[in-house]
Amino acid sequence: MCNTFFYPRLVRDLPQLCYSQRRPINLENDAQLEENLLKLHRWFKRYDLFGKDYMVIPVNEDLHWLLIAVINPAGAIIDLANENESRNAPKTYMLFMDPMSGLDPTKCNHMSYCVKRLLKRMYDLYKAPEKKYASANPTMYDESRVIVVRPKNIPIQDNFFDCGMYVLHYIEGLFCSPTGPITVNQIPTLDWAEHWPEAEKMCDLMRDKVYNLLNKTIGSDNRSRLAQYEQICRCGLSREGALRNGRRHSAPHPRRTPRHLDFYRRCYSLNPPNKNIINDEPMFTTPRGIAIMPLTQRVRSLRKPEEGFPLAY
Repeated sequence: MCNTFFYPRLVRDLPQLCYSQRRPINLENDAQLEENLLKLHRWFKRYDLFGKDYMVIPVNEDLHWLLIAVINPAGAIIDLANENESRNAPKTYMLFMDPMSGLDPTKCNHMSYCVKRLLKRMYDLYKAPEKKYASANPTMYDESRVIVVRPKNIPIQDNFFDCGMYVLHYIEGLFCSPTGPITVNQIPTLDWAEHWPEAEKMCDLMRDKVYNLLNKTIGSDNRSRLAQYEQICRCGLSREGALRNGRRHSAPHPRRTPRHLDFYRRCYSLNPPNKNIINDEPMFTTPRGIAIMPLTQRVRSLRKPEEGFPLAY
């Protein structure tokens, strides 16, 4: 698993979304990407990247977290001594998992292009014939065997700030499924909802896991300071004890005695009666909202998002 500095180093000094397929490829950008790849090769000199089953790349870009996972990197390598057998073997799959639903294909195109170039360059430096991790038989790298996919029914955030929790769930889901880690043979038909039926509701649980891990890691002084801070702010998991419900730490503390429905504070006025101004489909306010719209699902079923799907966010 790569750390969070890996992807920024890969795309350093590159124009944003320069490989999004919405503009021609610039030779200067290619030269910059090649320079970045040469500096990244030291990250892989101590182990054979193509001998691993997974390569997980967490990405933070534009204040948003998403995940790229390369499954079976060796699937892009063809053994020339057994070419037919190699081509019938499982391919390499690159999972693009965006909590914002990834309806806009430009990010996927740009990031997958850069990671594909990384795999090709690492093969040339370490796995090609006569290199450090070369195979006994002559081999070649076939980039067409790297397939970019979006898992079906992955959970989508219903706000604009919980992307990090969803990325943690994606990583946990890949390796801690009830049936074991997701394998390369499962990828072509992978349905996230089959492994994690309640994935849309996991955000609060994941936040509790992170909170509990922090409490175990930090010292007693820091735990005391955190409890004092939550006491002053009247929020936080430490104040709720066993009665707490999974939710954001900053959520307001609920009233233990519900207010009577006929009672209103004086500073509030009654809401005006609802009026139907237009009869149209409900408006969306979150990424999950647009992803579940019937029109969105219809368009995605007719046309691949990578093939010119209009900007959605």
